[in-house]
Amino acid sequence: VVSSDEPKEQLQEVVSRFGISLSPADFMMRCAVCNGHGYDAVSREEAAARGDCPPRILETVEEFFACKRCKKLYWEGPKSNGSLEHFTQLFETFNRQ
Repeated sequence: VVSSDEPKEQLQEVVSRFGISLSPADFMMRCAVCNGHGYDAVSREEAAARGDCPPRILETVEEFFACKRCKKLYWEGPKSNGSLEHFTQLFETFNRQ
């Protein structure tokens, strides 16, 4: 049981208690929809043919990935890059304490 009501402090408790570290290779390796592990590369042409990718993304993104289990389509962008930086900094702070 965590003692804090604050999410950042809760995460710090869990990280400290279990010695968790964050590896960029493991970051975002679970599907947000089905929790499946791993992704397959999808070409821009395949992504376009699926019909579930916004046109502006197809115009600007070159690499796409699909969940191995449920086939949800993903791509890297500002949100994913910002998330990796954010959580890397958090884990580094926690592991120094």
